[in-house]
Amino acid sequence: MKLFYDLWYRFGKVPWEIGPREELVGLVESGRISPCKTIDLGCGTGDNAIFLAQHGFEVTAIDYAPSAIAKAKAVSKESPTHCQVAREPSRSAPAVQSWPTTRMTSPVANPVSQASGTDKCR
Repeated sequence: MKLFYDLWYRFGKVPWEIGPREELVGLVESGRISPCKTIDLGCGTGDNAIFLAQHGFEVTAIDYAPSAIAKAKAVSKESPTHCQVAREPSRSAPAVQSWPTTRMTSPVANPVSQASGTDKCR
């Protein structure tokens, strides 16, 4: 499955890469989700992660397709904000290892947010 997604991102256009999700944009711009520490699992080329970083979120973006991550890193470098992009979701990855597993919420399908001891992401 990993090879399938890697080849698709490398040689094709995946149908879900359409910019930041409309639902996420609405939640952030309405103030229903405030900046906090956020992880975007299955980030693809990073559209949601970069959008969140541009709005003050501390973002870690993870995907297991190397070609998707390469694209996300390239786009992230062009952005004036910082977004940490990592390959291979793993509990041993430093960005993931430091997160408590009990306070994670999911405001929309891909991004999974964790508020550091507060309810800012709810």
